[in-house]
Amino acid sequence: MMGDQNVEGDAQLRKDMQRAVPRIRLGTSVRIVGIVVCLVGLALVLTMLMSGRREPRSFDGTVSAIEQQMPTQRHPAIVGTEPSKPLSSVSVGRDDYVGILDIPRLDRRLPVLSPADEAAEEPIATYGNAADGNLVIEASNTTGIFRDLTQIPDGDALYFTDVTGAVYSYHVLTVESIENDDVSALRERSDEWDLTLAAPSFSGQQKTLLRCAADS
Repeated sequence: MMGDQNVEGDAQLRKDMQRAVPRIRLGTSVRIVGIVVCLVGLALVLTMLMSGRREPRSFDGTVSAIEQQMPTQRHPAIVGTEPSKPLSSVSVGRDDYVGILDIPRLDRRLPVLSPADEAAEEPIATYGNAADGNLVIEASNTTGIFRDLTQIPDGDALYFTDVTGAVYSYHVLTVESIENDDVSALRERSDEWDLTLAAPSFSGQQKTLLRCAADS
């Protein structure tokens, strides 16, 4: 009798262990997946942090190539005094550029791509034009070229020189943030400012806008 009970007990124990093994394996798999997800997330965060600390890329070669195709003589231009017309452009390699943006505070001279160009590294004139006083220039965060917009104080000078040699002078009015997909705030309201520089925030959820007025 006792022997039979022992046999039955051993059989029940084996069944319990067999049922427990899948649960253990499932729990282990869940933990492994969780660890992998955490490691991937940590890697992405570290990549973003390193990208944010990296020195902005230099575009001196492109700026020089644009200047070689511009008139030697530069002339100051005043917003609203010339007939509205599409931005002129020059070609450097496979890309078309409409001018050069100077940001003295950040010690940067940047080539500005044509609105029709989809290249992501250089700033792009995505809306309006300098002559009409509604120019919008956007840049991604991959190169960090607009990373320090919030460090530019009100009243600071900026300059946009188009490829015809016209130099437009601006001063900073304010910095603001909008939702990343709020096109109306970025473009439709651009008529309230003569120049807007825009770049995605670190999270990519918002855009930082530097609003500027033209010097008269």
